[in-house]
Amino acid sequence: MIHQEEMQAEGQPEEAPVAQEQEAAPEKSKFRSKAVTAVPENLRDAFERVVLAGQKIMFAKEMQDDIAQELQREGETFKKLAEAVLGLIGLIAREAKGKVPPEVVVPAAIELLHEAAAFAQESGKIEVSPEELKQATQYLVILMLKGQGASDQEIEQAFVGNEQETEQGSEQPEGAGNGVILSA
Repeated sequence: MIHQEEMQAEGQPEEAPVAQEQEAAPEKSKFRSKAVTAVPENLRDAFERVVLAGQKIMFAKEMQDDIAQELQREGETFKKLAEAVLGLIGLIAREAKGKVPPEVVVPAAIELLHEAAAFAQESGKIEVSPEELKQATQYLVILMLKGQGASDQEIEQAFVGNEQETEQGSEQPEGAGNGVILSA
């Protein structure tokens, strides 16, 4: 279970939950995506706390059977990964009760997707190709946008905007779109 903590950095508002589990997740991801580059510097701490909360849930011993079952169900690998991470982000957001800054939701979800893919591969549960990871990232963002009520046109524009920015050398993560921000 994730518990809210009153964590205020010098002059910053309360931001994201910190999971309190017996199992310890790594402090920083060794499978870092580019998602952190989409997070403003003043929200990096909140981003890290959301990612850490997700890691603690994913790596908790009591979650291992559920994760294995999810990954072994029928379906395309990219969809299973994206849907599992969407559920994880939903759990974190619900438990945080509005304390997750909207600007970190999508980047944290993308980071957790990369974590989930690496974890699944390392545990021998599934193989994830770079193309499947890219598809999972895009599918995750689409699911999140649809969940926020975005139209198909808005979703398409988010991806077109991302492709144009990438061509111009922007450091946006795969699947992050044109300044679209989701609320928790």
